[in-house]
Amino acid sequence: MIRCIRASDAVLDLSGGDSFTDLYGRARFQQVLLHKRIALSQSRPLLLLPQTYGPFRSRTSARAARAVLVGAAEAWARDRPSYERMAELLGPDFDPARHRLGVDVAFALPAATTIPPLPTPLASWLGPDRGRPVIGLNVSGLLFLDEASQERFGHRSSYRAVVAALLRQLLERTEARVVLLPHVLAPPGHPQSDLEASLALLAGLDDGHRPRVCVAPRPAGACEAKALISHLDWFCATRMHAAIAALSSGTPCSGIAYSVKTQGVFATCGQEAHVADLETQPADEVCARVLWSFERRDEVRHLLAEQAPLVREAAARQLGEALARVAPLRSAPGVASGRQT
Repeated sequence: MIRCIRASDAVLDLSGGDSFTDLYGRARFQQVLLHKRIALSQSRPLLLLPQTYGPFRSRTSARAARAVLVGAAEAWARDRPSYERMAELLGPDFDPARHRLGVDVAFALPAATTIPPLPTPLASWLGPDRGRPVIGLNVSGLLFLDEASQERFGHRSSYRAVVAALLRQLLERTEARVVLLPHVLAPPGHPQSDLEASLALLAGLDDGHRPRVCVAPRPAGACEAKALISHLDWFCATRMHAAIAALSSGTPCSGIAYSVKTQGVFATCGQEAHVADLETQPADEVCARVLWSFERRDEVRHLLAEQAPLVREAAARQLGEALARVAPLRSAPGVASGRQT
């Protein structure tokens, strides 16, 4: 890794979009921090592409993050709350010319033009004469499979209990068919697998409801997953980039937030009212907010038809600006020309 970074003209770093935080534990934070520190130690220009900064629970983590932001050639935040946290963290070292406001790069991800053949019953559900709404539910294995997640993240209610109650209410109060759509496709038995969480949720349903619920097949890639989400009538996601796939493709969406990152990204499309917060709301309020969002899906679809193209354009434009920043860095002191980017 060090040799690769040393041979590069610049390093563009995403931190997975939302991993530049100690929210997921010290080991994960150190892993994310390491790449950035190596780039700075090797005098490589570091560009932090749009991402969330924080929250930082410890002062040590905040100081380490601040040092990276000070040393970076450029740093983009993916939403306004994160941008404001970055400015607060930097204090007098905040530089508007280097510290920028952007949007998550996943907004620019294209959807596949076609959906691969789908299994029964999903293929018939999504047909042109579907007859009733087909909605998606993304269940986070990170929260569902970890019995200690409620205490770990400071939630008012058990996530497992919340999504079980939400699915039951969606089936009882609507005529919709529900697709459980995993986003993190980890190997079998992995403690963060959305697929494992979806299968466990499905197994807990009574026989009367089970025919209206299925688990989506594993997509060939992110573009195929986005294409499937774009064909849904409404979507509820806990994983941030699953929600972005919906918002950016114009699919009405609600988000179940387990940290501060969700609200800001939804606000990018003017959809912050469609976020339910596990940290501040009890289980019944979370379910009520999500059901409220479902009832307004037609109104939201019209709003996203206007907002989503603008956000997609911003995502493409900012990447061009970031890459343009790389060109003059090639001739900066300590950067040898002809190296790989």
